[in-house]
Amino acid sequence: MAPLVFAAAIFFTVLLFIMGAYYLYDHAIYGDQATTVRRLRAQGEFNPRATAVEIVRRDAMSQEAWYTTILGRVAPLAAIKRLLKQADSEMPVSVFLLLTSIFFIAGALIGLWLRLGPIVTGGLAMAGGLAPLMYQRRRRAIRLKKIEAQLPEALDLIARTLLAGHAFIMGLKMVGDQMEDPVRAEFKKTFDEISFGVSVADSMKELSERVDSVDIKFFVTSLLVQLETGGNLAEIIQGISRLIRARFELHGKVRALSAEGRISAIVMFSLPFLLGMALYYINPTYMSLLFTDPAGKAMLTGGFLMMMFGMFVTRRMVQIKV
Repeated sequence: MAPLVFAAAIFFTVLLFIMGAYYLYDHAIYGDQATTVRRLRAQGEFNPRATAVEIVRRDAMSQEAWYTTILGRVAPLAAIKRLLKQADSEMPVSVFLLLTSIFFIAGALIGLWLRLGPIVTGGLAMAGGLAPLMYQRRRRAIRLKKIEAQLPEALDLIARTLLAGHAFIMGLKMVGDQMEDPVRAEFKKTFDEISFGVSVADSMKELSERVDSVDIKFFVTSLLVQLETGGNLAEIIQGISRLIRARFELHGKVRALSAEGRISAIVMFSLPFLLGMALYYINPTYMSLLFTDPAGKAMLTGGFLMMMFGMFVTRRMVQIKV
């Protein structure tokens, strides 16, 4: 009877934890919807069929003074919030920190359960804690690469719109209507901001903050300078488009020249793991000494740390910025 009660207690504890995490995530994103609906109905302004237009994305806790103060004073939290915005993630900072803590504890528990030693356990815990950060950074990098690939065509479309005699905002609208995501969504947000009263300068600065790209910063800086000094905006945008295409061509040549080094690094770092698995399959007793003997654990730890250092150095060598 006691094991059954103990198992039921564990089940309900995990269930309540999951429900609490879901409620925290839902409340952080959408806030208290019932209270908002009651207030709007009391004022006679509630229309369930109306669609809300988002001008500047804000999470539900951004209205709290203490929350804004913490994000403003703690640089890592502000960097996390900027990362989530650039990755186009709807996850609030609070939920991101919660997931980081959960993965950190899960990595530590796995290490303790497998009895891998304090150094390896700490490494697993650190890897688990960094998993949400690495995922969001990878998501941002993929999205940024797509935007940079679409940007020359988008700028050419804006330039053709200006040459046809239309205003700059109509060029943004054309990109938002005819291009594909993710560049379509970013320019459409900028068009909506300007349409709803945000100045062109502020909306373009918001665009450069959402998209952490050197090409976007070139475009925004040129536009802001043109607004102050004047000039032919269509020619400026066409020049930026040609510059971006030239950078892409040079970047392709650099990747082709560094392909051998990157492939060698992949083979070099994957070979120990593949060889270890093959030896363990052939002779488990021989390989098990690395996991049971203290000297074997020390060798594994030292080899793993040296491999991580070598991976970092090799990545910096083959990652040439253009």
